[in-house]
Amino acid sequence: MKIDVYTHWWPKKAAQKLLEVTRQGVDPVATKYLEKRESKTAVNDLDLRFRFMDRHPDVLHVLTISNPPVEMFAGPENAHEISRMANDELTELVATYPDRFIGAVAILPMNDIELALEECDRAISELGMRGVRLFTTIDGETLDSERLRPLYQKMCDYDLPIWLHPTEPPEVPVGQEALLGWEYETSKAMVTIASSWIFDEFPDLKIITHHLGSMIPTFEQRIRWMHPERKT
Repeated sequence: MKIDVYTHWWPKKAAQKLLEVTRQGVDPVATKYLEKRESKTAVNDLDLRFRFMDRHPDVLHVLTISNPPVEMFAGPENAHEISRMANDELTELVATYPDRFIGAVAILPMNDIELALEECDRAISELGMRGVRLFTTIDGETLDSERLRPLYQKMCDYDLPIWLHPTEPPEVPVGQEALLGWEYETSKAMVTIASSWIFDEFPDLKIITHHLGSMIPTFEQRIRWMHPERKT
């Protein structure tokens, strides 16, 4: 048996709620972005998903939610509600098809850290989810932010990983982000985490990155050469 630890699924009810919230705003780019997620793919259609999985019967999937971040388009209360809906739907899917899905990863309303910590506890302790997903930036905030330390400590206490997913660099037009933007964002986030010595502060922290580490394997020696010394 093999386990694909980073497969995507967008729960239908949560996606519809996020689209409704977004349409109440005035950002046509955001609405267009979410409407793209309504097209029928293996990310939101079980029949297509299972047909693909049937070609690889020895592989189980861990379900994670891809872009967009709920906090990008929804305020804290709506983001909290949508996160709960999504996590409930993912958990139900895993329970319904245990021969297909071995676990799911929670999303959190990261525009309110207290609500995020609350949902983290519920998702892991009550729903049995396998970890949480963070984006490479949170409304422009990088992952070395002091605000995120309580979440890092909580994940160490649970001994569960954070799944790291790229989001769009703000200067990249919608439609071009997946070409190079995501790889740059992932690489930059990984260097930010390493350069801020977060793993010294939280030695038990586990992070799973997307896209095979993006640019980091290629630039490994350059990073070692240019990496800043720790300030004491």
